[in-house]
Order: sequence, then C-alpha cells, then structure tokens
Amino acid sequence: MKYDFTTIIDRKGKDAMALDAVGSQKGHVKKPTFPKEGFSIIPMWVADMNFATAPSVMDALNKRIAHPLFGYFYPSDDYYEAIMYWQKTRNNIHDLKKEYIGYENGVLGCLASAIHAFTKPGDKILFHSPTYVGFSTVLNDTDRVAELSPLVKDKEGVWRMDYQDMDKLTSDDFKIIFIATGGVERLVIQHFERLPRPAILLADGMQNSLAAALEISTWLRGRGMKSEILHGELPAIIQRVHILYNNFRAQRSLFGKRIGVIGTPSSWLVASNVDYLLAKRRWGIEYIDIPLERIYEHFQQITDEQVGASCAAVASQALACREGTPEDLIKAMRLYRAIKKVCEEEKLEALTLSCFKLIEQIDTTGCLALSLLNDDGIMAGCEGDLQSIFTLLAVKSLTGKDGFMANPSMINSRTNELILAHCTIGLKQTERYIIRNHFETEKGIAIQGLLPTGDVTIIKCGGECLDEYYLSTGTLSENTNYINMCRTQVRIRMNTPAEYFLKNPLGNHHILIHGNYEDALNEFFLANACKRTE
Repeated sequence: MKYDFTTIIDRKGKDAMALDAVGSQKGHVKKPTFPKEGFSIIPMWVADMNFATAPSVMDALNKRIAHPLFGYFYPSDDYYEAIMYWQKTRNNIHDLKKEYIGYENGVLGCLASAIHAFTKPGDKILFHSPTYVGFSTVLNDTDRVAELSPLVKDKEGVWRMDYQDMDKLTSDDFKIIFIATGGVERLVIQHFERLPRPAILLADGMQNSLAAALEISTWLRGRGMKSEILHGELPAIIQRVHILYNNFRAQRSLFGKRIGVIGTPSSWLVASNVDYLLAKRRWGIEYIDIPLERIYEHFQQITDEQVGASCAAVASQALACREGTPEDLIKAMRLYRAIKKVCEEEKLEALTLSCFKLIEQIDTTGCLALSLLNDDGIMAGCEGDLQSIFTLLAVKSLTGKDGFMANPSMINSRTNELILAHCTIGLKQTERYIIRNHFETEKGIAIQGLLPTGDVTIIKCGGECLDEYYLSTGTLSENTNYINMCRTQVRIRMNTPAEYFLKNPLGNHHILIHGNYEDALNEFFLANACKRTE
C-alpha cells in the first residue's frame, strides 16, 4: 500500500492544535508566535504531523463508526501484541509481557507519572535544548527544577550532548551512566575523574552497548572503583534503581550530620568506642563533644511554669502513671527543653547523653527527654553510646523510621527468642504508654511503651570506624513486664539464630525498627564496605 506524503492538506479548524495554536493565548502552554512576513506556518510536531492518516487506519475507524453505539472497552489482545511486536523488532526486547504494559494519557502524562515516581518536589531534572515545550511545562507544573544543558554542534555539524556542561551537576545528584553504543570505552576512561562513585552503567544491549559496559565495568573495578551494570528486564531494573537511589540519598544525607556527645560515654561501654576521625572519613559525620555544664545552665534558666502545659499533655495521653510525681515530670520536661536548646545552638541532628551523671547534679534522668527528642526527629540515645546513635541516624536516613535503642536482656536459644528492654522509647513509636520511673535508680521519669506486634528488624553498626554491622529480622510477639528489667520490654522471635548475641555480639545496645528492612539495610551497609557479622 502506498501512502501520500506530498499532498498539502488544509487543516484549519479541523482540530489541528499544531496549526491553530500559532499566535493563540489560550491555555497555559506558551504558544509560538506568527512567522515573519513571507514565511509559512509549518508545524514540526511529531505526534501531529501534516501527513494524511494511513488508509488502513481510516478504513478501520469508518467500520467502527458505522455501528451506532459507542461504549467503554478493554484493550484487545491485538493491542498488546502490536506493542510487544514493535518492541521486539525495533528494540530487541523479547521478554515483554502483557502485564508490563499500562495506559498513560499521552507522552506528557507518562512523563509526569515517571517524575512523580522517581523524584520529589524541588529535585533537579536534566534535559537538553532545544526541546519540546511540553516537557518543560510538565517540569514546572510538578514543582521540579529544570537543569538545562544546551546541545552543541560538533565539527561535522551534528548536534550532540555537551558532557562538560553536564558535569555542572553537583555531587548531591544521583547519576546513572547510559552506555548507548559500543566504542565509547576510551571516552569513559578519559572522564574517569568525573565519573560518579559508584559508577552505575545502564545498557540495553543494542549497538554493542552491553559489550562496552562489560569492558568499562571491569576496567573501573580493576582500579578500585565500585561499578554495577543495569541490564535485563525492565521491572527488575526499576526496582534496582530505587534501591541504589535510596542508598545514595541516605549516604548523602549523612554527610555533614552533627552528633552531639553530651558528657562522656559511660565507663561500662568498653566495646562501643568510635574513632571520630575515621568515622568522619567513612561516613562524613561529625561527633561534637559538649560538656554537661551546658545542659545544667539551660536547665536552671527554665522555670516550672514554662513546662507546665507540656507536662499536662504528656500525662493526659498516658495510659497510667505508676511511679513518679508531678515534680519529677516537671524536672524531666525542663531537662528536655534544656537539651533541645543545646541541639538548636549546635545544630545537632542526633545526640547521645551521659544520662547517669545527670542524676548527681539535677536529681532526674534523661529517659523522658530522650523519648521526646526522638519524637521531634532528633535521634537521641543514652549512656553516651557512640555506635548506637550512629545506627539510629543511619536507619532514619535510609528508611525514614525511628528506632528503639535497647538492651538484649534475655535470650532463649531453644525457642530462638530475645527480649529487648530500655527506658527511652519515643512516644510516637508506642500504641499506648505508661509513665514510670527509671529502672536502675527509681528516679525521674521513664516510659513503658506498649509496642505493636508484627515484623521487626534488629540492627547494630559497630567497630571503631563503624565498618561492621549485625542485621536480622523477627516478629515482635508480645510486650512483657518483668520487674527486674528496663521499662519498655518486647519479646522477639528471631528469624536467625539468637546465639549471635552469645557467641559473636557487636556489643550491648541494638536497634529495633518496625517492619522488615533487611534487604534495604544490608544493601546500604554493603555498599559502604561494611562487614556483616552473623
């Protein structure tokens, strides 16, 4: 069948936006202006060209229109088969399945869906100019920032991407290197210093792209640089990109984080030390030593009247109050305000507190203060445990979940059960809570939280440079209430041998988070060259 590519068709008033939009002010898209005198209007749209519709399409439409009823319909099998045939013959994609194909309302609708799936408002998206005006409009409408990189003309007069201009992307931007063809191996090597770390190579297999990616990846790994090739089924690639991006985002978010060490670590934490310099080199975090005297000073300046309403709010939401007096609650709330004031002054994202020394000076403990700080989004741990507070911060950065720092208090190797207990659970992590006093000293205010049952993850990062980790999952089966343990107690049925705690532990405190995050956390710590302890 021959098609007509030469006849000029008058399309004015025939739903031809490409023609009628010229000079129009309707809608929110910037329209092209009228051409200069002597020039014609030539629409250059891809989706709406001035070529006549193919006769076969017209015949099919006419046959359908001949029937007097029009209703809703499901796409036919032929619809899916046509798409899969196109992808197979044009793009060499042989494993496309019907369930992978979904409907989108045009290219711009599809672009908007992809933007919402992979980015958040305020993120930068690189695109080249000249470009379709609809692309830039979608970026603006979705509150993303357009990172423009104009195309440049090479010596042969071919318009190409300007890689040097694209290097203006900052280290805070997630990058994937798309290997589109073979023969680019030397080009990548020439730009070795500019490559993102780790180097993630995407190859579709066309034009010897996978062959080039294999060669490049091997060369990079031979020089100590981590490299990974994304190739295969599209759903698996998308899932992997999500994981890699989350790792990248979490790692970058840790960089520059300030962890306050208020007081000195407890003397009994003999295996939980951290080398400040090595930790900063590996993770980009900073431990900031802060004397307890700063807390005492602010504590004395805060009056009982200033915290009265906050105390009433905490008390009114409690399931019960078994120990502790109103005076104890006021002291604990004043301490919370004092520590938060120091956090603001020092711009701290996390802190660990030498809480036992507080008792000698102000006759209260830090339990409630740490609980409330965790609720505020400031990761807070007790006893000056440097490793555990980093673990809390890393978990929050990767998963967005608050953790519970606790002591492994009882282990049953036969039933593979573990009881975790401590006094600093965040109120928001509980279903209900009871106001108690501190377990060891019977002073101050502590929280007995009742936690929801279900899947949990147990994690601890250890080693002086934070290069080791333990990771397991389990099921929180019940809240216990032993009289000789810290106030919040939970029984965990482990999915891995609980004997780890007896034979090869990384120390005392471990972090519990609700939900199963084993894959994400394992990927994250492995990506940062940490060794897993079983």
